[in-house]
Amino acid sequence: MWAHGQGAPPDEAAILEKISKPLKRGGDFQFYMVNALRGTITLDDQRMRNVIVFNAVIEYNGGQVDLNNVYFVNCIFRVRYTTNGMHLGDHLLASASTNFTVTS
Repeated sequence: MWAHGQGAPPDEAAILEKISKPLKRGGDFQFYMVNALRGTITLDDQRMRNVIVFNAVIEYNGGQVDLNNVYFVNCIFRVRYTTNGMHLGDHLLASASTNFTVTS
């Protein structure tokens, strides 16, 4: 993982954490860049803000997720056929960056 743009204010800084176990203090970088090298990243229970994900297999089973200004580059998606999964697909195809939240 790489980070870029040190000195971002807390309300604009990149976040990469589990929703169920939030970090007590975040970083102050503007973006996180994750090269998964074809590894799997599961979106359920993830909070991501200002993150660029490269070369990953992205899985989503319909659970709680919070994506804000997230980019997926050269990724494969495995999305469970649920209402939330269909909504995620809609958001992924709507623009270059993804904003998507499921709270329950």
